Amino acid sequence: MKSAITSFATRLIPRAFALLAASVVLGGFTSSARAADGANLQPAYYNGGNVNFGWALMKSQAPNIKRLRIEIDSSRVSTATAKGWIDQAKANGFTDLICTFHQFGGSDNASDLLTAANWWKNNYNALGGGFTINLCNEWADHNITSSAYASAYNSAISIVRQVYSGPIVVDIPGWGQETLTALNAYKNSSPVITDGNLIVSTHIYPGNWNQARNHVYQTSDMNDLSSIGRTVIIGEYGTGAGSCDWSGCVDFGKSKGWSCLAWSWNGDGGVLNMVSPSWASNATATSFSTNSYFSTVYPKLSGGGGGGGSGPVSPGTYQLINRASGKALDNLGSTTDGTNVGQWAIGGSNNQRWVLSYVSGTNAKLICVTASKALDSLAHNTDGSTVGQWASGGSTNQQWTLQSQGGGWYKIINNANGKALDTGGSTSDGGIMQFWSSNTSFNQQWRFQ
Repeated sequence: MKSAITSFATRLIPRAFALLAASVVLGGFTSSARAADGANLQPAYYNGGNVNFGWALMKSQAPNIKRLRIEIDSSRVSTATAKGWIDQAKANGFTDLICTFHQFGGSDNASDLLTAANWWKNNYNALGGGFTINLCNEWADHNITSSAYASAYNSAISIVRQVYSGPIVVDIPGWGQETLTALNAYKNSSPVITDGNLIVSTHIYPGNWNQARNHVYQTSDMNDLSSIGRTVIIGEYGTGAGSCDWSGCVDFGKSKGWSCLAWSWNGDGGVLNMVSPSWASNATATSFSTNSYFSTVYPKLSGGGGGGGSGPVSPGTYQLINRASGKALDNLGSTTDGTNVGQWAIGGSNNQRWVLSYVSGTNAKLICVTASKALDSLAHNTDGSTVGQWASGGSTNQQWTLQSQGGGWYKIINNANGKALDTGGSTSDGGIMQFWSSNTSFNQQWRFQ
């Protein structure tokens, strides 16, 4: 399985086997509030690290990029060059920075991790400080044991702590995919990872594979990370080949309050750059523009709460209660694309928990926590047709406009067909939701709670 598991990584670095981007988090970030999202930068591989970052475009066209993670490959650039990147970011208002030692991805050799730790010990202050350390990008492959992973990190962390007391981002093993191995390393192995000021990071791509659980990485695996007892982030996500539902997994993580960072603003060796031209084609370009990949990954970013826009209801996780029936919008426990969405008596099930975000402007999306699937019109456009769910994507079938009706009640209008989410007059558990032309009926009014 190794070639299939790691093949997605080769897109990141040209003319070399991939070393994936590291996780990021704001120093002092706590799990009680969702921190701002951001993007990855990988400048070391182009023109000796002398690149144009496109700061003006980032600030004007990507305001939800609040945090930056900068990869530092000490075999390619000097500490002074890396400090120059950090200084530029700060000068442009990006003070929420994470820096990662970007070598040894996929290595199980504990001495490599110690090399990274000693590099931080010798260079953190020379870089100017004031950023969060990601100890080593994706150290440890899929086959490492929990005890070996814990032992190596305990030794490495103790070295970094000689110069740095802030939170340290630690990528889970297996290129950021082995959730069960990570859980055991913090809870059950001998030894366990002991430092309490760590941020656990997972990386999400379509090619993800969870070897310990012998299946494609999925939302249920992410519950392993919730059980660790540390802050968790999605340190990296993007598109590519494979069957992992990367979009649904990112939405699921956001429903848990995890911060996330897109791969990448620029620096990918292939096509996963949010702007054009890429540094691989023109590292010193003076003009950049956003592209189709930007349109795919940027809507996942929230500027410290919310999506690519704003609306009358704050982004967050809600139950949606119908005014006529008094019941909650419910996906009826289905995890399948195309199944109908219904209603059920108000309870505590994740079937009734929906993550509200804004794709752009006031265009809202609703993702069910159980299925990590989006509320979708299923391309229906007639009165009485059913409402369903589908894997999260960019279709207007999944975009909705919230219209205030006063008193905390809202109509939910589908952007593709212009019709309202309606109970169809049902007051029964399991009643299927329908579309009807907008009217004054309480069947079409919903409260977010």
